[in-house]
Amino acid sequence: MDAGAGAHRFTAHLLRHTYATLAYRDGVQLEVIGALLTHRSPSSTLIYAHPTAEDLRAVLAERGVLERVADLIG
Repeated sequence: MDAGAGAHRFTAHLLRHTYATLAYRDGVQLEVIGALLTHRSPSSTLIYAHPTAEDLRAVLAERGVLERVADLIG
């Protein structure tokens, strides 16, 4: 069955990445995600957790970094 151009194949591997990323974004500790994915090494779990640009902006804003940078340049 042809899924069409640009379509994704849904695999167990993709589901693992999706679960880990969503759990990470919801604040679940990497150690917990690793245990749920049965990883032996934290570095294995890091491969599955993908912070987005939105996540990074939120952390910077939360810590006041963006305002401090704006004060420095403006």
